[in-house]
Amino acid sequence: MTDKGIISAAYYSEAVYDNEINHFHPEYEMMFIIEGELDMTVNGKHYHVVPGDILLFSNLELHKINVAKTPYHRYILRLNVASTELALSNVDLISILKNHTSTFNHCISLSDVLDDAISIFNKIVAEFDKTPSQFTQELLCAYLKELLILIHRCSHKSKTNLINNSMNTQIYLIQKYLDNNYSKQINIKTLAENNYMSHSYLTHTFKTHTGYSPKQYLTLVRLNEATHLLRTTSKTIIDIALECGFSDINNYIKCFKSKFGMTPKEYRKYFKHDDLKTS
Repeated sequence: MTDKGIISAAYYSEAVYDNEINHFHPEYEMMFIIEGELDMTVNGKHYHVVPGDILLFSNLELHKINVAKTPYHRYILRLNVASTELALSNVDLISILKNHTSTFNHCISLSDVLDDAISIFNKIVAEFDKTPSQFTQELLCAYLKELLILIHRCSHKSKTNLINNSMNTQIYLIQKYLDNNYSKQINIKTLAENNYMSHSYLTHTFKTHTGYSPKQYLTLVRLNEATHLLRTTSKTIIDIALECGFSDINNYIKCFKSKFGMTPKEYRKYFKHDDLKTS
């Protein structure tokens, strides 16, 4: 475990609101719908979400919510990326949260195991709300593993595409390298050679398992950190670009606007009074 806990937010909410723009969070996120209906867009894919459905977002996936039917009640769980991956250790369980290919279904029905799912979420929220004590993180990790296994079994039973095959450990380690070194200047060809792969093989295999090419993934990791810094610090646009690994400020602004439809300055202004606490 790391000093930073696995879970950054865990709560039950009845608040009703819409997110007006596509956004993503620096954490993994789960939303479990108890009442109400949503029209959800995740990375350009559209879902109609009903009670008993759970939504899974990686930290790199844009999503937008429209509440289609009220009352709107749901559990929200946000997971610190590094701490969660360290705690889970199993790459296939991590992949449920981390690696979403083009055929991945972000919306999984837990209606057949509704009571079990609600019980797990209640245990997570109750433990998260307690004053931390010995074994708190271990217990939260156990509950999280139980939830992920439940999700995996439901997806398998309904033949919903969750994991195509076992996650390639070498590709996962390359992902971790990019996660931890995004601020550096990284050459993908050199990265492939250092892992005894051709550039084309790395690109193909990486995309098969993660849904992105190495270059796309690295850019998303950098943009994710940039949005976090824009919303939580007063650092200048140029300083944030350089800190996130963008050596060219114009390229940074171009990538940012292509992804979010607005410049970094406009993004910071939009979120100035809105921390998106409830997704």
